[in-house]
Amino acid sequence: MANWSREELEATFQNFMDVTDRCFVSGDLEEWVQCFTEDVTYRDFGYGFDNGWQSEIHGRDAVRKWINGHFSAFPNNQMKFWPVPWHIVDVERGWVVCEWRNRMRDPGNGEIFEEKNLTRLKYGGNGKWSLEEDIYNPIRMRTMMSLWLHTRRRCEAEGLALPDPADADFKALHAEVQEASEPCEWSRAEIEAAVKNFEDVGNRAFTSGDHEEWLQCFTEDVTHRELGFGYDGWTEQLNGRDAVRAWIDGHCGVYPITEMVYFPIPWHIIDEQRGWVVLEYRNVMSDPGDGRDYQEKSYTRLKYAGNQQWSFEEDLYSPLRMRAMLDRWLDAKSRQ
Repeated sequence: MANWSREELEATFQNFMDVTDRCFVSGDLEEWVQCFTEDVTYRDFGYGFDNGWQSEIHGRDAVRKWINGHFSAFPNNQMKFWPVPWHIVDVERGWVVCEWRNRMRDPGNGEIFEEKNLTRLKYGGNGKWSLEEDIYNPIRMRTMMSLWLHTRRRCEAEGLALPDPADADFKALHAEVQEASEPCEWSRAEIEAAVKNFEDVGNRAFTSGDHEEWLQCFTEDVTHRELGFGYDGWTEQLNGRDAVRAWIDGHCGVYPITEMVYFPIPWHIIDEQRGWVVLEYRNVMSDPGDGRDYQEKSYTRLKYAGNQQWSFEEDLYSPLRMRAMLDRWLDAKSRQ
């Protein structure tokens, strides 16, 4: 049974967006810190904490110390805007999952520099979150910020001033990034069954190396996005099942990717109005011989199209963390 109403969760998330808008423009982050419980758990699967050595911190005081330090440094302190294209509320669990666009201030010529970040929040009551978990690609984030720096220097050379971010229309900013969607035609039960089928089919396909059954879980005109390693290193989106087939057969035919054989889903969340699903995968390697667990998480967003097929998949994770996990597995394998 749900502890909180949808109205309370929606209102708390709206307040969180409003506070985020105000605080990161002003630079005073205390109101943002107060959106968390005293014993909050905060996870960052991008840059992490302590120069990347930690992925989790505990307590509001630790969050305060980290956020004030991180956003006091240039150019981090030029990341002023956080528009939200979509969010999903799970009333039964008191969760909200959303996408933020981590957007830099206008460098002076009107260009937009932003990178996406997916966040899972757990509600702790009284308008506060007891958990935040962020996942993004730190390489893409760093590249975006480097491009912003380059553009800002060019604007300075041309005598273009930095517009004041306080002049931004936050309501319009959120509205312009809203992702369009069609009303869902299918029941929650059908979507739940499709998620379970997708998990089962995936585990069979990637264990056997025959991906055709997995490929048939997508429509012929599927859009597939890979925001971690990407496809050829430069491409982040494929269109059509045939293109996905050519990529997955090649990618998963290379060692040690051939040993990534199990993809359990510890949680998923369904948007019944749009027919969307957001889930976490655990990308699990085979036992290298030492009996230890080698895995890394990724987030996936799916759009359901009926008949147990998906018309859209978008994957997001840190390729640095994924590669580090693969390197640990290779080292363990070499010792057997």
